[in-house]
Amino acid sequence: MKSGARLVSALAVVLVWLFVATSIVRGLAPLFERMFTERSSGVDQPSAPSLFAWLLGFALLIGCVTAWRVARAEPRDAGLRGLRSSLSVWPGWPLSIFGVLAAGAALSLSGWSSTVMYSALSLFDDYAFLTVPLTLAGAAAATGVRSTGAAAVLAAPMVLLLSVALAGEISIVRLTTAVFIPSIALTSGFMAIALVTGRELFVWLASGFAFAAVVALLLTTGLFTPTEVLGLVGGLALATGLLIHTLIDGAFPWRVFAIGATEILAAGAALVLATLVSILARVHGLVPESVTAATSLELIAVAAMLVAGYIATPTPAIALLGIVLLKMFDEGRSIRVGALLALAGVAAMVLRMIEWTPSKKVESSLLLSRAAGLIAVAMLLTVIVLTIVFWDNGFSALV
Repeated sequence: MKSGARLVSALAVVLVWLFVATSIVRGLAPLFERMFTERSSGVDQPSAPSLFAWLLGFALLIGCVTAWRVARAEPRDAGLRGLRSSLSVWPGWPLSIFGVLAAGAALSLSGWSSTVMYSALSLFDDYAFLTVPLTLAGAAAATGVRSTGAAAVLAAPMVLLLSVALAGEISIVRLTTAVFIPSIALTSGFMAIALVTGRELFVWLASGFAFAAVVALLLTTGLFTPTEVLGLVGGLALATGLLIHTLIDGAFPWRVFAIGATEILAAGAALVLATLVSILARVHGLVPESVTAATSLELIAVAAMLVAGYIATPTPAIALLGIVLLKMFDEGRSIRVGALLALAGVAAMVLRMIEWTPSKKVESSLLLSRAAGLIAVAMLLTVIVLTIVFWDNGFSALV
């Protein structure tokens, strides 16, 4: 049975990376067409789920076997436990799977059974959705297999922004641009902490926010779509990351594919959950009417994200909270709240990486002492507060 489960998990990994490869091609095809033919194909969303959508849908289905194996992994099974991360895998992935089943059952009982599968599969054909697996795949290749969870830490700022945009139906370009100044500030701050503490986690966090800032700059030019930017960067990260780690270690880093696939499947399950819950909320009129934005409500949203992100991991927390919280504000304020939720999600990740009960074992380069971790959280919360205070005077002008 165990060998059978491993084969199913391996098949899921293969299917996910086939989807990643086709996503890179689909994302970059319009870019190269404009560059070399001076015209755009104007690719439309398919009227029905494509073969590639079914590919990832099947990978998500059989990926439940991997989620079960990760959930049941014992301390001696370092390989499986090593796949857990603070972004979305544990316990976010099993919770997302359960949530998808519950939301799907509720929609079926409401007479929307045909909508459930179609909505999930249509999501995988959405060019905005493709940015999530491209980011996670590139991060997995860039970080290699040296530190457990490094790919999640590097990808976190961008993936959480993308998740907010998809869950709240917000423009990725405007949302990414909105966090340009905070990203620059956090890049500098985390690099300073990395130099002082020598902790690898802060290097990846600084790199993640620097990546978000670069993406924001490229998107504001209007020359590229989000999928084109992340397809280009993701493709380059894959090629260079795999080559560099192969040359350094003297062996091809096969584990990169398992790490990347696990993160992609976990995030994908959370975004399917967001889609189904959004439909369910509309069917039953559960989405609240827009209210006047108030700082107290925004701080409550940040606090809710911190707690939910710490307990359930940030991606599924955004998938559920984003639907409710972002609909409570008008469009302009939703962008601001979306940025706050993403930053609070990173803060929740840092809280999860703190070693609250230090052991005598060799400390991981991604585990933080209480002092270093709380300083990082304080920095993130300070940026959140400054974003609220100075938004109307500076940040909003960017979007």
